[in-house]
Amino acid sequence: MLRKVHKLQAGFLAHGSYERPRLPVQQTVASSGLVPDYSNGWLAMDLHHLSFYRSIHLPKETSASHLNVPPPLKQETILMSINFSGFKASTPVFSTLLYEWPLTAERKMMHSQSSTNVPILLDGGMGRELRFRGVELPATLWSAHALLAAPDVVRDIHLDYVRAGADIITTNTYGIVPRELAREGISDRYDVMNRLACTLAIQARDAAGVPVRIAGSLPPLGGSFRPDRVGRYKEIEPIYHRQARLLAPHVDLLLCETMSSSEEGLAAAHAACGTGKPVWVSWTLHEDRSGRLRSGETVAQALSALSDLPVEGYLANCCAPESITHALPDLLASGVRYVGGYANTFAPIPEDWTLDGDKKSDGFLDLREDLDPDAYARHVSEWLGAGASVVGGCCGTRPEHIKRIRHLLRGISSSR
Repeated sequence: MLRKVHKLQAGFLAHGSYERPRLPVQQTVASSGLVPDYSNGWLAMDLHHLSFYRSIHLPKETSASHLNVPPPLKQETILMSINFSGFKASTPVFSTLLYEWPLTAERKMMHSQSSTNVPILLDGGMGRELRFRGVELPATLWSAHALLAAPDVVRDIHLDYVRAGADIITTNTYGIVPRELAREGISDRYDVMNRLACTLAIQARDAAGVPVRIAGSLPPLGGSFRPDRVGRYKEIEPIYHRQARLLAPHVDLLLCETMSSSEEGLAAAHAACGTGKPVWVSWTLHEDRSGRLRSGETVAQALSALSDLPVEGYLANCCAPESITHALPDLLASGVRYVGGYANTFAPIPEDWTLDGDKKSDGFLDLREDLDPDAYARHVSEWLGAGASVVGGCCGTRPEHIKRIRHLLRGISSSR
């Protein structure tokens, strides 16, 4: 479980369960393995287990500055702190706010790979791949329908992505949306379908005999690419909360993907962070290829909305690869360890598009003809050159695309 650790000027330590930081912070004194070290103003480490720390950006009322990691911290421990002022209280004033994660197997594995400067490779699309393999998908449940109609095909697709070289496969939970299940009269199968999606990914991993990780997908709840249908935070956060807790016991990280607005990303990320699992957030970008979100917000605005949450990765997905190229500098400016993108191969998507609509432009989207595996890999190469540490594919990309990217990554690795 995520712990909140406060270092007081007086040398006390206060702990609390995770919540979004609020002012003023309530203090409770507790014992811990951390020992105050006044010689350099830091907490010396005396832990029974290793921990990861990362900085949390504070509300605008505070002033913050990042500090470097001093000795004698253990090599496998990462510590960043923020100094701030502005609290008025009779009790000692906080000087540092830290968030702590146990060094779980998931984080240790990802940290190990990222420390070698080898980019992480995600898998490719699921929904369109199911259609390529002959699985009929309704406009309501989309890819989630295959959990009930063709679970073996879902498992086979996961397995093919592992064999193609993916480091992370994503659960087929993108289409498990309460509103859509209700339209099909199967609301009572929500929990079962989420767990089944995890089981199929786990079975594929085990069958491959490769230590790939599994990302639990938290999808848009009001339809893809439609910021005008996101819903209010207080309405959608509890839904994400429920799904995140269903997925968390079975996955290595939670991926809030295809978020079209800052509020949508915030709701999903807040719910996901409460599980203690690593959390990545990925936004879908505007068709004008400016690098803005589909809501019109900038990446910087989207990042600011999450600034007081312990999100470990920022990405862009399910948009044109050219849009990701434009957004990468702003994503990289976040300073987090995991940054990158995974594009779709769709032709431009109309702003009023819906999968189940009756307009001529609605329904299944056309695919571009200029994004075969080699062409797509050239875009990925641009992202890597710009500094991306996570790459992959989204709708319309196939195992061959992932195989081609793996070949690209091997070439980069051997040249280092």
